[in-house]
Amino acid sequence: MLRCAAVATQQHRFISLGKFKNQGEVIPAKQVEGQHFERFYVFSYIIHARMLLRTQMFVTGTIICLFPVTALLYIAHLPLLSFQQVLVASGISSGILFIIGHLMQRIVGMLSINEKQDIVKVSSLSRLGKRVDIYLPAKSVLPLEDVPGPDIFMKFHWQDSSDYFLLSKRFGKVLDNNQFERVVGWGRYL
Repeated sequence: MLRCAAVATQQHRFISLGKFKNQGEVIPAKQVEGQHFERFYVFSYIIHARMLLRTQMFVTGTIICLFPVTALLYIAHLPLLSFQQVLVASGISSGILFIIGHLMQRIVGMLSINEKQDIVKVSSLSRLGKRVDIYLPAKSVLPLEDVPGPDIFMKFHWQDSSDYFLLSKRFGKVLDNNQFERVVGWGRYL
C-alpha cells in the first residue's frame, strides 16, 4: 500500500511539473493549490489537438499489435502482405506520429495568471492527451521574439530553461490584452 502511494505521488509530481529536462524556475503545484487563476489566452483548437494525440495512441497500439501477426504470416508463407511493405509502412507512420505528438505537446492550450499577478499557469497536453499545468513566476517569462513572416506559432520561453512552448499567432484568442501584453509582451502582433 505504501509503495503504491509513493508511485502515485511520483506520477502526480511528473504531471504537475511537466515534461521538460531543464525546467528552470518552475513552481511546484502544491505551492499554488487553492489560488484562483484568470485566463488571458486560449488556443481555440486544443480539443482537436487532444483528439489527435488520443488517435495517435490508438494507431500506435494497432501498429504494435499487427506487426507480430504480419511477421508470423510471413514466416508461415501466407502471402497476405509483404513483410517489407508492413515494415516500411509501420516505420513511416510511427515517425509521423512521433513528430505530430511532439508538436502537439508543445502547444499552449491556455495561459492564466493568479490574482497577485506573480504566477503564470501554462496549460498544455501530455503524450496521452491529458492536461498538464506548469506554474512559472511571471517575471521569468521572456518576451516573444519578433519573427518576420507569416508564422503560425511563436516560441514561448522562460528564464534558466532551454525548453519552450508554442503560442499560436493565428489561431490563439487573447481574452485580456493588458495581461497578455504585461506577461508575454506580444500584444501588438494580435
